Amino acid sequence: TTNVIPAIVAGAADIVYHEARHAEQWHRMARIQAGTGKSAKTIATEMAIPKHVAEDAAADPLSGESKEATEGKAWLESVYGANAAHRNTVLTTLAAQGVELETKSAAARQAQQELQALDRDPQATAEAKAAATTACTTAEAEYETALTAFQATYAQYRALPEEQDAWATGGAVQAAYMK
Repeated sequence: TTNVIPAIVAGAADIVYHEARHAEQWHRMARIQAGTGKSAKTIATEMAIPKHVAEDAAADPLSGESKEATEGKAWLESVYGANAAHRNTVLTTLAAQGVELETKSAAARQAQQELQALDRDPQATAEAKAAATTACTTAEAEYETALTAFQATYAQYRALPEEQDAWATGGAVQAAYMK
């Protein structure tokens, strides 16, 4: 039990730092926008961020080719620029596939339970057991197909520049905490 608590805290720290990093990313993207001469009002509107955040970013515009600017530009392209449609497709598809995966998982569990119940039932016919076996095999195959599709899209999600960065940040905090 004593090893569980640090793992839970480390996991929570991972999530907090991951999400906090997204906030930093959005601020930096706003700074990039300010570096192109956009006003705080335009930045707030275009990025759908609070006005005070856009004003803070506009007070510290970012341009050039520094590491900070290069990262910010990559995130901006992913979220709002040329790659935004891909990002939106990945996120929308991932959400739909997550629902589908849960549905297929529940169906496979149900089919397994029904087959197990028939296996325990001395009154069950061979035909009923065969039908339940087929249903179980089909449900498990559908789950595996849904899982494979979800995993492929999840890999695309993790490859988004803003997600690579946020996952690395959270993971580094979690690893440091566990040391």
